[in-house]
Amino acid sequence: MNELGHVFKKIIEIDQKAEQVHEQVEKAIRAEEEETQRTIETFKDEHLGCELGEVEEQHHKRLKELEDQLRDMQEKAEEKQKKMKEAYQAHEGELIETILQEIVER
Repeated sequence: MNELGHVFKKIIEIDQKAEQVHEQVEKAIRAEEEETQRTIETFKDEHLGCELGEVEEQHHKRLKELEDQLRDMQEKAEEKQKKMKEAYQAHEGELIETILQEIVER
């Protein structure tokens, strides 16, 4: 019976060791999963950060282009207004001369 008790004692020790190893393996797996998740999150943050930075840069560039186009359009409109005003003033002078000539001729 003593030998049987010794065998049971060894079985219990082996079972306890197996349980400890099992717990250590589970801890290691959880730690690895957490590390993998952190790595994924870091990668996402960096990748999205780059994408957002690129989008922001493109948006800023496009906004600058639109501002430049608007400024060009305003300059052209001002130039056209100036030319139209000059043409009107020149024509206005001709009209006044024509009217004055007609008055004088009558």
